[in-house]
Amino acid sequence: MRRFQCSRGAARAREHVWQLRAAEHGGSGAGAAEGSHTSQSRSTVLVSKGHTHSIAFCNVGVLESALTGQRSEKHLEDIGRQVEELLRDHAVLGVCFCEMGQPGKGLTQGSRARVEATIQGGWRRAGAAEHGLAQVYWGGSDEALLCCFRCRAPQLDGSTGAAEHGVVPKSLRVEVASNRLVSGLDSIEKWRCAQVLEVHLVDDVASGEGESVTVINCHLASGKKPLTDRSREECLGNLMNLGCKGAAGVAFCWETI
Repeated sequence: MRRFQCSRGAARAREHVWQLRAAEHGGSGAGAAEGSHTSQSRSTVLVSKGHTHSIAFCNVGVLESALTGQRSEKHLEDIGRQVEELLRDHAVLGVCFCEMGQPGKGLTQGSRARVEATIQGGWRRAGAAEHGLAQVYWGGSDEALLCCFRCRAPQLDGSTGAAEHGVVPKSLRVEVASNRLVSGLDSIEKWRCAQVLEVHLVDDVASGEGESVTVINCHLASGKKPLTDRSREECLGNLMNLGCKGAAGVAFCWETI
């Protein structure tokens, strides 16, 4: 089975460093029937200036056929439950999905609307919609990448990002300044791409001061040929360069075999 993993690293900006640490979470899978395989989820924990947040990265493996077949309601229910658990039990800042559709094809508009409604339902059940519903961003019209973020991020006590450490009342406003699809990560397999978002965490109390992080949602799947070490290394190098240009840090994921 393919494992969806996230990087450990740090990028320097201005006078501080965002520290990234990987943490694996459980959660409901999306099943294995109708073009869908068990979901894997991991999170990257971001720690800077006393603010601790985590972003979950999930490989759901759901094709268009899974969302239009006889078990479509079950697949959507599992996705919604996973979103709810990640928000409620792990207090994540956002959730990034890959294989939400077939890479290079994505989902139809109707299936996208159903997925978005499912995510918003999970947001409400988790109590994460107090300041607004999820901010939803697709990687492209024909790609299977999707990221969603809270409108406000709870400031957690401790350094793990786990909900059991308690939530401090103060929170930061989450602004997604840009969302773009970057292709050509591999000089040979040029179809390999990544969804790149610039996310700002703004402190309203401190006169709008805040920090930024580059979130990179990438799925390095095997195509017609298995993913090679050369391809993995080239794509990873390009992803690191993307994340180190001007932002306070980078949180990104890739898939290994």
